This record gives sequence, C-alpha cells and structure tokens, in this order.
Amino acid sequence: MNLEIHADHVIIDQGHKDYIRKHLELASNHHDHVVSRMTVHLVDVNKAKGGAKDITCKIVAHVTKPQAELVVEGRDHDPMAAFNSANHKYGALLAKRIEKRQNHHPDHAYHHHNNPEL
Repeated sequence: MNLEIHADHVIIDQGHKDYIRKHLELASNHHDHVVSRMTVHLVDVNKAKGGAKDITCKIVAHVTKPQAELVVEGRDHDPMAAFNSANHKYGALLAKRIEKRQNHHPDHAYHHHNNPEL
C-alpha cells in the first residue's frame, strides 16, 4: 500500500507514522489489495488558538475495481485520537464497500436471480 502522511501544524514522529500504517493495515482487514494509495491528512484547524476537538484527520483511500475514492474524517484534541476516529470509520466504510462489491459480483447475481433454490 502506497501511504502518504501529511501534517499541518501537528507534530508527529516516526512512531506515530508506524502506528498509522499498522492500524490502517488492520482496518483494511486483509483487503488492502484493493487499495492502491492512501493519504492521511492531520491538520490543526485552529492552529495556536487551542480548543477542544480542533485536530482533524482525513483519510483518503483510492480503491480499485471499480475505481473510487473513500474519504473519512475524524476530529479530536489529540492527533492520534483524531486518526483513530477516522480509521474506525475507514474500516467500516471499506468493509461495506467490499460487501457491496461481493454482493454484486456477476457469478453471485447469476446464481441468486436465476436459480430459486440458491
């Protein structure tokens, strides 16, 4: 998986980047072969002003077959908590996408619609 991590007014170190990569792979639940590229954007919305839930994490996943872009967002006061929120949504959205794709597979549709016994 090609992964880019961008941070705007948010400090993240290599440990954070490793954590992000590991947890994105876990959220992909062995379906990361359908994801060609991912981008994680961590942004401090209010910059130095402070405040609750002012860090946004946006995850953009480029999915193949069919090509699509999955976009989720999480917010929190902590960069990794914002990532965890977005990553939870990403895992659920990818699973829904995979399930929808499997349910619309031509072989599945043929058996389901043309054979009442199945």
